[in-house]
Amino acid sequence: MHKDFYASGFLYHSRTQQILLQKQKQTDPNSNWSLPYVKSLKNETEKEAFKRLVAVLFCLDIELKSIFSVYDYYHEELKKNNYISYVKVKKTEAYDCKDYFYKWFSLREILKLKLSPQTKQDITVMQRVVDSSIRKLNGEKFIE
Repeated sequence: MHKDFYASGFLYHSRTQQILLQKQKQTDPNSNWSLPYVKSLKNETEKEAFKRLVAVLFCLDIELKSIFSVYDYYHEELKKNNYISYVKVKKTEAYDCKDYFYKWFSLREILKLKLSPQTKQDITVMQRVVDSSIRKLNGEKFIE
């Protein structure tokens, strides 16, 4: 039996350590920056859902093996499990959509943004996972 869930996450540019966030195109300057997300389809895995999200929003065809899982939790507002993932990209391209505005931010800039507490948590956990993977590549101590 398939249980609905949401998949959300980041495009991550490792050279500049920037992530892509979205904000609804509204006149309200106080609206929050957030992560793109998508509801799962029947029999779809969290990585397949994230791959579809990236393909639809950003026209990027990524391989499932290039998607890195961060963590998952029960999302109170969505009333479903939410799986956070990220994929590394080679360049920071500009993206446009009729409903959302997308912008690249460094991890330092993110501290100054208006974010929901959950989005702050998602970014913090993602940063720890990325930092751990870098330590692993450098032969240093890391957590898996």
